[in-house]
Amino acid sequence: MTEAALAAAEFREVSEGRLTDNGGHTYPLAPFLEDDALRRYVRYKRLYPRIRELDREHGGDIPRKFEQTAYCKRLVRTHGSIEAARAVKHGYLEELSYFTGLTNKEVALSEARTLVRLLSEMRRDGFMGLFVGDTDNGKTNTALWFALLFLLDQLALEVDVALATNIDTLEWANPQLQERTEFIETKSELEAVCERHEKVVTVLDELEIEANATVNNYEVNAEFGNVLTFKSKYGLVLFPIFHRTDGLGAAPLFREHASYFLRQQREENDLEADHYHVRFFEDHDPDDGFSNEIYDLPVPTIQPDGDYDPDEPASFDISS
Repeated sequence: MTEAALAAAEFREVSEGRLTDNGGHTYPLAPFLEDDALRRYVRYKRLYPRIRELDREHGGDIPRKFEQTAYCKRLVRTHGSIEAARAVKHGYLEELSYFTGLTNKEVALSEARTLVRLLSEMRRDGFMGLFVGDTDNGKTNTALWFALLFLLDQLALEVDVALATNIDTLEWANPQLQERTEFIETKSELEAVCERHEKVVTVLDELEIEANATVNNYEVNAEFGNVLTFKSKYGLVLFPIFHRTDGLGAAPLFREHASYFLRQQREENDLEADHYHVRFFEDHDPDDGFSNEIYDLPVPTIQPDGDYDPDEPASFDISS
């Protein structure tokens, strides 16, 4: 692993209290800089505690964090990604910790950048990631994790955003996130949330019960088609969750409007925790299956940021 990727991974571990900060030497902006800019960032970040000491001895008041200095802001504004510059501008380094740290030191620099690109796509109104996969393989956790990233991103931009979900056991550790979460059981409740907020990220679990391809095609077209067709107008980012691994459990209208098909996978391990990852496919054919894979990402759990009861059934009425 590169020094930059390791430093980025450590940032999340420190922020969650599992590691000490090694004298302040964590590097939240490492995945967003390259070459000489990255070397300057790491070098001056390491020197900054001594610089602060000298500054205090002479009565100065430079910022507590190197990332808050005018020099570092110019560095990321000139050489870094848009996400890094915006996060520094708003003092919202927590957002970057999710991009860079994941949950362990196995994160790769390319994966952090993939998350940044994916979030850029999610900002477009009407984005829909249709989940498929076996029961108990982490689809709900992954959908909530993406929703968490989107909430943090939009709150950093001071956008009026909400999470609408039928997972009514969901609880966030952060009170602001809890206030932004609304529990829904019907289409009309979802539409009401969309009317109250500028952006709405929606996670609908167990949707195959109400919107399956076998018996509910007519109901989906007649009752929920308006939401899918005009999801951009609603300001919706949508994550519906289905079970059949071939994608054919979802009603055709859902498949037609999906931005990506998200195939969740679980790798079981005897001596350590199971690993989860999700693959993003751009295309789906009823006969040939998924094609044109765009992303493949490891997935952490939403703990300690949030929790829910995976055994509690979820319901959603598409017609009322």
